[in-house]
Amino acid sequence: MQQRPKHPWLIQLPATGTARTLWQLAGLAAILLAGHMLGSWLTYGTFLGFEPTWLRAVRNQQNLANPIGTRNLEIFIRDITGLGGIGILILLVTGAFLGFGFASRWRHGLILVATALSAITTIEIFKRIMPRARPQIVPHLVTEINASFPSGHAAMSTVIYLMLAALLLQTIREQRLRRLIWTIAIALPVAIGLSRLYLGVHWPTDIMGGWLFGTLWVLAAIRVLKLR
Repeated sequence: MQQRPKHPWLIQLPATGTARTLWQLAGLAAILLAGHMLGSWLTYGTFLGFEPTWLRAVRNQQNLANPIGTRNLEIFIRDITGLGGIGILILLVTGAFLGFGFASRWRHGLILVATALSAITTIEIFKRIMPRARPQIVPHLVTEINASFPSGHAAMSTVIYLMLAALLLQTIREQRLRRLIWTIAIALPVAIGLSRLYLGVHWPTDIMGGWLFGTLWVLAAIRVLKLR
């Protein structure tokens, strides 16, 4: 006789579902990073030879102070990068924490807060241990003062959006909605990371490293906390 779940209103997902998706994302980020560095080495004889090329590619070749595209595109990309800024992410985590609380999912809210705080602390340690200078290949379109590696915007947006998606999917059965949540959670960090390249404030490897770090951080949190 099949035993009824203790909480029938809580849909438990197989532990391998979310983990498998995250492993695939981490693998993709690692392949991008390794492919970039290998191609750079084969072309320039150094693992970072492609870095200036990508930064110049999104600028007007007659005037590197001007990015490609219209003024409206530049404003839009500034808005995109803001979605990975500390202010927006604090508001998002706070709102999600309160939302989980109102839904009697305080544990989910605490997990999100703990994952975010531990991630940003680790990123700051990385930046102090490896104080990579920001690129000076093109003029920066926004002001940044801390070290370059890894990209905090790329890393923290990956951590928070993916972890939030993983927590939301704990209680969602409908497949189209699940796919939509994953799509948004993946697309936002990708767009935010690319915006940092467009604005000239990060090397490509900073961004790829941020994506890889963020994905692995969420994967580790899910495994340690045994989320389903």
